[in-house]
Amino acid sequence: MGSREEGRSVARFFSARVKDAAATATATATLGFGDRTLTVTRKLTNLEITYLKIDGIESSEVNAEAYENRFKSGVLQLSGLQQFYDYLLLVHFIFFFLEDRQALVWDEDAQAEVLRVLYYNPTSQITYRDLYNKIAQFDSEIRNTQAVLSRHEKKIQIELLKRADDTSARELKSLHKTLVSLKDSMSVLEEKTDALNNNRIAYRDQVEALRVERETKVSKARSMHEEYLRTEFAAAEHEALYAVASVISERGCIFCGSHTDRARAAVQQKLDVHHCPLCDAGPSEREHPHDHQSNDKLELLAAAQVFEVQAEDSAEQISRVDALIQKVSDQYQTSMGKLIEQRKQHQEVQLQIKILESGLPKDADEIKDLQEKLLGFRDLLDYSKQEKAEAEAALASIVDPGEAIVADMAGAIIRRFKEYITGFMAETCTLQYDVREKKIGQGPSTVKFRFPGFSVRLTSGVFKDEAANRLSSNDVSESQREFIDLAFRMSLIAEITTRSAAMMVVETPEASLDSVFVPRAGTMIRQFLQVAENSSNFLIASTNLNREAMIPALFGVIPETEALQYAKENNRTEFEARAIQSVPSEERTTRMINLLEIAAKNAALIKYEEEYKEEFHKAVFPSWEKFDVVLESVK
Repeated sequence: MGSREEGRSVARFFSARVKDAAATATATATLGFGDRTLTVTRKLTNLEITYLKIDGIESSEVNAEAYENRFKSGVLQLSGLQQFYDYLLLVHFIFFFLEDRQALVWDEDAQAEVLRVLYYNPTSQITYRDLYNKIAQFDSEIRNTQAVLSRHEKKIQIELLKRADDTSARELKSLHKTLVSLKDSMSVLEEKTDALNNNRIAYRDQVEALRVERETKVSKARSMHEEYLRTEFAAAEHEALYAVASVISERGCIFCGSHTDRARAAVQQKLDVHHCPLCDAGPSEREHPHDHQSNDKLELLAAAQVFEVQAEDSAEQISRVDALIQKVSDQYQTSMGKLIEQRKQHQEVQLQIKILESGLPKDADEIKDLQEKLLGFRDLLDYSKQEKAEAEAALASIVDPGEAIVADMAGAIIRRFKEYITGFMAETCTLQYDVREKKIGQGPSTVKFRFPGFSVRLTSGVFKDEAANRLSSNDVSESQREFIDLAFRMSLIAEITTRSAAMMVVETPEASLDSVFVPRAGTMIRQFLQVAENSSNFLIASTNLNREAMIPALFGVIPETEALQYAKENNRTEFEARAIQSVPSEERTTRMINLLEIAAKNAALIKYEEEYKEEFHKAVFPSWEKFDVVLESVK
């Protein structure tokens, strides 16, 4: 993730395709960032920049490297990003859907990086990457230092054993073996104890949330009861109504503080027969008129009962979770007791080893040198661990709030995805928001970071009513893979560009789709052109000239199967209502870059030029978009 390096363009991508290595060829592009622009011209021989204009101001640099650096700083200036790497990341994984594309929705690391760029605090992006790389670096240093430290400890142990008598040697060897065993056992116990403690904390948080939820339900039930009492006993003082409502809604008696079921039952029994809860006066003895069967009163009682039932459910859940807390707490205390005992044994064994080693000869220079190096490596190890811990704490202060922001936006992204994918796939496909807890580095660590991401759930021919997680792109068909990843990218773009236009470059995937899905894919890609708040999005799509229906679909032409169905029904009105949604015929060629006309002609084009032109005309102006033609074909 944060350790990824910036991608590098292949400088000879264009020059390798022509005989003169594109000696004089250039390409100019104008990039829009909202209402600001950047224009750049590059040589196609090596992609060096020859011209650069940022926000209307031309740049004059001394060499190609200076131009490249100014281009990168200009992109960051206009985009608001802090790293050029982040710009390349969005271009590669969001805005360009090309032939060599990597599926974003199944790449957890790429997802986390893209979501970081889109939603985390913009001012923290450089700090995030520095901290990420720093943690990875210290993790590597810790593992390397620990390996060297272990080798030196083993050397010292061997040298000491050489100088010890047989009895001391055997005892030292046994103590070192015990020490290793205790370390392994302590490591297992520490992991188990940490897990139990985390479970205990999680259960306590759950109980606290349930208590808040229960109190809310009790409060709502009491409010319903108060409202009911206010309509039943309109002349009563508010304090009296509150007192009665408190008793029957489990808050208890406001006079003595008791919470007895007997008191609640007694009051409720009077209310059930419409008696006064204080003096027990019956309906015929009451001075103030009332209507026991009014809809308002019945609805209030029904609502109060619903809240009471929900409060009881919460109470039962609290009881169950409290039992789990007690069980886990007992296990935690037992595990912690064992861990404390083993730590004590570990210290005692270390002390015994020191005592034995202190009685051995001290005149060995080799041992002295090894011990000095050992102290240095231990200091380095402690330093690396401390630096890593500080970097982890700092990174968590960026990652946790960022993940919370993504979690808030997840519902909107999931809804967008559903809009795009529905109607283009026969199976039911949904996104699910996941938090992936991961450590950084390969060494042991109890610190895990909450990286945001989405996973795919999809039904199948075997399980039609139950969606299953699709953990990789290999778990879906080729057509489904194209649809799902494109819909995911479009969903992200739609959510981050709600107030201005966006652009997407798509290499249409008809080569990997069967003929039934090609028009659906074209329609789906065209959906990207939905109108934003102030303007429409821009779509650049490349496609082959073939018998598939991708080109008509991109122009919004009615699908041939749909046209045939209208013709069979002789439904000209519906046909024309649908057909009018397409791009007008006279505008279509103005929206295309026709390489048959402007590109250098190869042998195939020279030989079959008329056939190519005919196929082009059929694709851009398909016959089935004319009702009379389709009607004649079905007669």
